[in-house]
Amino acid sequence: MSNPNFGPNGPVHGIWTTAEILSIYTRTELQRLLETGQLRRLRRGRYADQRATPQAIRAVTLGGVLTCFSALNESWVPHRHQLHVRIPANSNRAITSPAGAVIHRATRGISTDATVDSIPVSLAMALQCTTDLEWIAMVDSILHERLADRSSLAADVLMAAPIWHRRVHDLMTKVDPRSESGTESILRCALRAEGYRVRIQVQIGQDRVDMLVGDRLVLECDSLTHHWNSRAFEHDRRRDLRLKSAGYEVLRFTYNQLMYELDEVLEMVRRMTRARKHRWSHRDRRVA
Repeated sequence: MSNPNFGPNGPVHGIWTTAEILSIYTRTELQRLLETGQLRRLRRGRYADQRATPQAIRAVTLGGVLTCFSALNESWVPHRHQLHVRIPANSNRAITSPAGAVIHRATRGISTDATVDSIPVSLAMALQCTTDLEWIAMVDSILHERLADRSSLAADVLMAAPIWHRRVHDLMTKVDPRSESGTESILRCALRAEGYRVRIQVQIGQDRVDMLVGDRLVLECDSLTHHWNSRAFEHDRRRDLRLKSAGYEVLRFTYNQLMYELDEVLEMVRRMTRARKHRWSHRDRRVA
């Protein structure tokens, strides 16, 4: 009897239904897998092998599936510590979320047979948990990573959350998959909402910058994961010096500033533009 952890037909997330197991093993073999600890029964009709993550196991144990931030692990999401679980619409489970978890309910007809929700369903659930800027940033990242088709994404999201029709269509008009981090998306949208002319991923000499406001105000957005090591720090500072020596003004913001101190960030940009730091003077005008 082969080990279910390594079988070619084993579920990606290590959670099995009874039907999946019995398509490969007999009931006697299933009992043997349980006795030897290769499988663990989570609830009726659901089993976990040794690859299953604690998050997936808890979601299934709660009677649901991973959704929202907890399901979108291949793209940018706001940093959250809670587990997000979707339970069936007709579940009689109390709406109060257990400790460390957020419980979502979808409209009727959305299956909970899988272990992890699809991207559209996860985005639909995220409408309840995010700001508009965060949701746009999540979609930017999904499209940037080519994980979904933009032409059908809004319609697919609305199948799981039809009450958000107007909001989804409005937010989708502001999506731009050229952005390379969630924090960049958030700042771009916040600035455009204030009326700034913002260009993203602009090539200036040998450097490509996150954002350019006006002619020469460069804005750089450090993500939580990409700018923490010493090599990245050195690279970024050399680039900043090159840009400044060419006459550009450079503002670099951290993840925490952009996620939790956005008003202060916007005020810094306002001060720079009020002082005309985003425009070339007649004396130092040059081609970017």
